[in-house]
Amino acid sequence: MTPLKLVVLGILVVALDLDVGTVDLLLDPVGYGLVVLGVHRVAHLHAALPWARAAAGAGLVASVPALLLRRLETDVTGEGGFTTTTHRLVEHPVPVAVEALAQAAFVITVCTALIALATSDRVRAPARVLRWALPAVDLFAVLLGLVLFALTGDGDVEVAPGPLAALALLLVVVTLVLAVWFVVVLVRASREPALSGGHAPAVIAG
Repeated sequence: MTPLKLVVLGILVVALDLDVGTVDLLLDPVGYGLVVLGVHRVAHLHAALPWARAAAGAGLVASVPALLLRRLETDVTGEGGFTTTTHRLVEHPVPVAVEALAQAAFVITVCTALIALATSDRVRAPARVLRWALPAVDLFAVLLGLVLFALTGDGDVEVAPGPLAALALLLVVVTLVLAVWFVVVLVRASREPALSGGHAPAVIAG
């Protein structure tokens, strides 16, 4: 498996949740570990990639308390014999925010390297857009999440004021679209000879 495909696999492990109670069977620290390993294999190719490795490492560190501080809350609604019990997973905002910032730094540094190393415009052009678009959405989502946590006590979108709830859902959709695009670009970049994990090319594309 090429280094960037290993990175993609790690990102998918982090992004996809398979929750049993408060435990995610697809452990995020494992996913971050795969990302760190994949980036490490190509870190010598560009000055931005060691920073990408460090950002993934920060995400790895933050993902451990994020996993440990998860809690399952039970809500009971209704009256008399007609009650409904629902369970929801609540995550602590601090490690989640650190993860989001680490992911934003990872995207910026990886896209910087892709712009320099890739020869295909199908990689370089979207990397130029994603380098700032995805981190900007991530940062806005972090700030909104902290606002929701302050207003609701647990960041629950369902009990947030209408406009904020709508904005949160819109951010989720935009983030998902940009994240999928980023993964697609990484898969394309994994086919680039300069990003196969070998020696740095003699000539680096502008």
